[in-house]
Amino acid sequence: EVKELLNQYIVHYGLEMDIINISNKIYFRTNGYKGLVGACFRAIETEVMPGECELSSDGWVEYSSTRLIKFIKGSGAFKSITRAINGLSQNKTDLIGNILHYSSYTCHELDDDELDFLLAEGLIRSKDVNEVHKELECSSLILRSTILSMISGPEFEAINPPLSTDEVDTQWLIENIIEHIAVQHVFAQQALNNNNSPSEYAFQAEFTSILKYLLSTVYPDLQYRVIVEARDKDANENSLKRIDILISANNQPAYGFELTVEANQRKFDEHVVRTVCYRDIHKCRIFVINICTNDKLVDYFGQKHEDVVPLHVLYNIDKGTADIIYEDRKKLVHIKRSSWQIMLN
Repeated sequence: EVKELLNQYIVHYGLEMDIINISNKIYFRTNGYKGLVGACFRAIETEVMPGECELSSDGWVEYSSTRLIKFIKGSGAFKSITRAINGLSQNKTDLIGNILHYSSYTCHELDDDELDFLLAEGLIRSKDVNEVHKELECSSLILRSTILSMISGPEFEAINPPLSTDEVDTQWLIENIIEHIAVQHVFAQQALNNNNSPSEYAFQAEFTSILKYLLSTVYPDLQYRVIVEARDKDANENSLKRIDILISANNQPAYGFELTVEANQRKFDEHVVRTVCYRDIHKCRIFVINICTNDKLVDYFGQKHEDVVPLHVLYNIDKGTADIIYEDRKKLVHIKRSSWQIMLN
């Protein structure tokens, strides 16, 4: 259906493009949600194609990896979604929070009216697990990424602010993010994958919301954009997994954050290897952050690469502290937060 709509679209406007590959990529990001598909088409018409008659698959990937989310935020479909979120009851807000946190969320005893409302707004999709349980998830990858990129908070006063706000102090930024993460969500039962291995989705949701709040309150003049799951291809045209978080601004250095939870050595090395590709694509310095509750890997930092900074965050949940461990230094921080809320900015 997306392919046919795209074909009608380019015939109407007299455009040329790689219909098969671009329609596949649009469907993968939107899951066919009509409002978001329409936003992609309007982005092609108004931002990608003016003055151009042809669009390649690579051209669409280059645009959609960073700029599409900004366009979608201004679309009528997404504004309708955010209005719906802001008007939700506390039960519905908590439910959306769980879905954003864990990517998918299994629940029971959900009021049919609440479920019907969320389904009708296009926020979620649902499937029956058994007679009493339903598995809920965001209706599309790009919808989750866009909502996460708008969540800011919770509000707090940063202690010992950086000496200068002319450029981002990444060490200070990471320390303050770790201090305010609601760590119980990262290690919750709901955050486990089907094979009981830790998922990175909850860590990503926590990290993103606090990162955005700090950038907007401590570094407002730098006007950094927070992009969740920026994706692209490498120089050999190999499709890459998405970098977890990318921040960028005009005339400022870009930074990336690649997140993992309770990594073993093999998993940590895989993240570092992917990060080298992301560094080259996005021209940024990237931090590979492993959050863990045991010290099995905290002395391991993998192969060294320029502008790739590996570190471990070793939590002691009972004491409410965390050691932020770099290869050449360590910092103890105290955890100050225990809850998570949706606050769209």
